[in-house]
Parts: sequence; C-alpha cells; structure tokens
Amino acid sequence: MNRCSVRIVKDMMLAALAAAVLEAPVLEIGLQPVQAVCHIGEKVLFRAPIKNVGKTSVRIVIQGDSMQEGRKAPLCQVQFRPVGTLFWKVPQWEAGCGNTNPARVEDFLELKPGKSVDLLGGMAWSEPWVSKFSDSPGDYEFRVVYDTTKPLTAWIGGPLTPADEEKAVRELRPYYEQVPKGIFTSTSVRIRLVR
Repeated sequence: MNRCSVRIVKDMMLAALAAAVLEAPVLEIGLQPVQAVCHIGEKVLFRAPIKNVGKTSVRIVIQGDSMQEGRKAPLCQVQFRPVGTLFWKVPQWEAGCGNTNPARVEDFLELKPGKSVDLLGGMAWSEPWVSKFSDSPGDYEFRVVYDTTKPLTAWIGGPLTPADEEKAVRELRPYYEQVPKGIFTSTSVRIRLVR
C-alpha cells in the first residue's frame, strides 16, 4: 500500500468512527409520575415508556430483579435530586436475598420501530416506585438511567453452575447482540413532596 492508499483508508476509518459516535440514539425514554404531589413516605409511582426511534427492530430487557441496584445488567435505575442541586442520588431499596433471577430468552423483548413499552414494568419486587427517599418536603427531580453497556455475563444472573452459565451465554447471545448498547437517560420529571 502506498501513502495515498493508507491515508484514504485512515480517513475512511475516522469517518466511520465519527458517524458511529454521532449516530442518533435508537432508544428514547420518557418518565411520567402517576401523581405530581406525594406525602413523605408515600410511594412515588412512575411509568417510563422506552421507545424505539430507530429504523429496525431491537431487543430490550425491562426492569427486573437486581437491576435497580446494579447487581444484574442492564442497569435500570431510578435516580433523584433536590431541585437546584447538581448530583443525582439513588434511592435506597430493601435488600433482597442476594441471588438474582437467571436471565431467560423471554426477558429480551422485541421493540419494533416506533413502538414503546414501560421500561419499569418488570417483576413484582422491582416495582417502579420509590419511597422514603427523603424526609424533607420540597421539589425533587427524578430520572431513569438505562445502561446496556455491560458484557453478557453481567446479564446472566444466578448463581448458576459453570455449565449452566455457559449454556445461558450460548442461548442469550443472539438476543443480547440485538440490544442497542449505550447509556440512555430519560427526561426528568418533578415531584413535590409534602408533609
């Protein structure tokens, strides 16, 4: 290869990388409180429609066992902060048993272009609500972060025997590869907390 060919290949690679980085997100997440005013200690309920804004079908996994606290991927985490502050916080959740339910093919939902599903519509003990996040009345912002960047082994759950984990990786890989990889953040919403 001569210098000119090397430069052309290099320029093409940089252009492809730039296009991938600048590519519009495939998923958009909204966040909707069931009610905008809540009493201290009351459940704050949410819906989080996640929409495929891309041109092809993708797979997603809605919130389930251990995904709020990040013990199992993908991370699907409700976060909050007092209005006017900089840093987001994670509400404390009741500790579970320590195990995480093994992932199944059925967990990878197909999301066709233009369609949406409630990202927080997962398992009964991963309810899309927060309580006891603050004892102080005031206005709070909430958002959902959906992080699909972890390797497949972090999505498996368990504990599983090595043979069962290997089998799960084989079965789930085609579905995992259809999940858009990235860190997707919902719109933020405000909740007023009163006594």
